[in-house]
Amino acid sequence: MNSEVDVNVLVRNYHRRLSEVINQNVLLESKLESLSQDYAQLQKVVQDLQEENDDETSNENWGRVMVGHAVSGRTQLKEYCLRRLGFPVLEINVDDDQIEDLIDDAIQYFNERHYNGIERTFLKHKITVEEKEILEGTGAGITTTTTSVESNLAGIGVTTVAWEENNNFLQLPDHVIGVNQVFKMDNSTISSGLFNLKYQLFLNDLYYYGALDLLNYTMTKTYLEDLSRLITPDTQIRFNMRQHRLYLDIDWKEFTQDQYIVLDCQRAVNPATFDGIFNDWWLKRYLTATIKKQWGQNLIKFQGVLMPGGVQLNGRQLYDDAVIEIEALVEELKTEYELPPLDMIG
Repeated sequence: MNSEVDVNVLVRNYHRRLSEVINQNVLLESKLESLSQDYAQLQKVVQDLQEENDDETSNENWGRVMVGHAVSGRTQLKEYCLRRLGFPVLEINVDDDQIEDLIDDAIQYFNERHYNGIERTFLKHKITVEEKEILEGTGAGITTTTTSVESNLAGIGVTTVAWEENNNFLQLPDHVIGVNQVFKMDNSTISSGLFNLKYQLFLNDLYYYGALDLLNYTMTKTYLEDLSRLITPDTQIRFNMRQHRLYLDIDWKEFTQDQYIVLDCQRAVNPATFDGIFNDWWLKRYLTATIKKQWGQNLIKFQGVLMPGGVQLNGRQLYDDAVIEIEALVEELKTEYELPPLDMIG
């Protein structure tokens, strides 16, 4: 029995095992490549989902800021301003009632000066029979004011002088802060009625487009408008925002019963209805500065008093810094957020 290994058998077995190992290696490499592709696809799906979620979160936050829901009430506005000043890390020495007063003052200032604090609106009112009598001064609209004055003439002494005034005004809603104009109540033959001059001009000239001279038409219209302005001038009005009274310097006897008047006016935006006011960037900074000023004013009383550890409260520095910030914000309001004045002299 030959104990030596046959070389041919050894080589044959070697090639067979080598072929099996190579085949297994190729199979494992193929599986690894397939798993790598699956992993890459899953990783891309996860990344897309994460980016989509990030976009939704970013859009939601952006929408909250732009639409006005980041700060949407008095309480949130107060908390925002206190956080800007260091709360809760620092103790803000301002009472809640003081903060509420500052919020009211800031909103009032915002409504009266910021163009986003008002809106242009048109109001109409029907004159009733009772109002017409009062406005004419023929009804219960006479108010007699009596006062006593001391005469400087010797021998006359104290004399009583009676003054009378008519209640010829219309009471406007509290939210109206300005009246631009009262639309013309024109009864002249130039611009009212079926046979007025403007209607006849349109009827006779504009029908023939080819023969119309635009220059002559424009000059004629300008001439008619000048005539109308001279014959029926614009209604003179007087309005006081604090009294909410609109005085019309017209002859109320020319009014008929149930006739309407239409006002072009400015109305303050109500923050209780439109809470986007609380998220206005300028208002938040202005209120923060006013609270800071009040904080410094409260601490000025303790200026120079040594606290435990030798610490001194520097209320004067807080106050001065707040004054500078408020002045800068007021200047910013005037240059960027105020409506320009009307181009009227006199």
